[in-house]
Order: sequence, then structure tokens, then C-alpha cells
Amino acid sequence: MNILAFDTSTHTSSVALSIQAKIKTVSLTTKGHSSDSILELIHSLLSEAQLSLSHIDVIGFGRGPGSFTGLRIAAALAQGLACAYDIPVVPVSTLQTLAQTAYTNFQQEHVAVAMDARMNQIYWGIFKLNPQGIMEALTPEAVIYPQLAQLENHVWIGVGTGWTEKLAFLQPFLSYCDPQALPEASTLAYLTQWYHAQKLSLPAEKALPIYLRDKVC
Repeated sequence: MNILAFDTSTHTSSVALSIQAKIKTVSLTTKGHSSDSILELIHSLLSEAQLSLSHIDVIGFGRGPGSFTGLRIAAALAQGLACAYDIPVVPVSTLQTLAQTAYTNFQQEHVAVAMDARMNQIYWGIFKLNPQGIMEALTPEAVIYPQLAQLENHVWIGVGTGWTEKLAFLQPFLSYCDPQALPEASTLAYLTQWYHAQKLSLPAEKALPIYLRDKVC
């Protein structure tokens, strides 16, 4: 199976191409996103693999939460490519992608994800490994004030740009914290394959972003 996955929810855009489970990735750090720059990354990976978009079986994209502009670009790009080449899509949570990467790196079954949401808020999600090896949300993802974040009495890994001093009161629950962690397209490709195998991929028109709030920041 050939999978194209990309995430533009943060200041770093990440694109991955998975060819028969072998993954190649490329990233770009910018002050802003553009569909042209992401397309360049995509075509670079496809050219290196001597493939075209017609060889892609499924497209995964970071549905959010995250940068409003970045999410709109990712969703529009996924819709456009999927429609043009009749490819199913899998919208994947940015927070779940971060949690899955943390499990891969640290083999810790409980992960708390906090992303900077600006306006003194964070995007918050807590995850636990399921029997299939996938990080599942224990509670609905939300945008909250840091002081409202709660953790159950387990040992947790904390990841994401929202882990600042405002969450210091949760440090006793953590065995490790990585406040620099960003979504990785390689993990997104892995989750895309899993969701597609569960027959949860969608048609192009349903490739929609999830903002968690309706106020642009």
C-alpha cells in the first residue's frame, strides 16, 4: 500500500510517503504555510520514489487542532488531490499523532498532549494505548485554560508545545516531558494505514478540519 500523509498544523510542515511500509519524510519550517510549498514537498518525495499521485492508495492529513491557516491548507489540499485522483482520505487528530509518536519513542501507555492554542489556552488530550497498539483518547479533545487540565493517577509522558510552566502542577504525574514535540507525518502515515484498514477512510468531500474553537487566533 502507498500512503501519502501530511501535517501543517504547526509552524513545521511535515510530509511522509509510505511505500509498502517503508517511509520517507521531509519537513519544512516556515513562518507561514502555502499549498504550493507543501505540493513541492509532496512532488519531491514522489519523484524520488519514481511514483506519481495516481499510485497513491490513501491520503492522510492532520485534521487539527492547530493553526487555523495550516488546517485549512491541509484539508483543501487533501480534498483537491483526493478528488482529482479518486483517492480516499483519512483525517487524523493532531493530538493523537503526537501521542502515538510518544508511545513509539518511549513505550509509555499513557500520554498527555498539550499544544499551545494561544489566548492563554491549550489544546488538551489524554491518551491510552489500546489492545491494537493505537493511542486512543480517554476524554474528548478540548481547548482549555491550563489550570483546568487534569490527569488520572498513572505515570504519564507529556508532549507538545503547551507544556509550559503553566502546567507545572502536573509535573508529579510525568516520567518525562517533551515540550518541543511536533506532529510527525511518519506517524500520521502509520495511523492513516490503520484507520484505512478499519474501513474508516472517507471520500474527498469529507476531508474537513477540526478547529475545537471557532475564534481565529
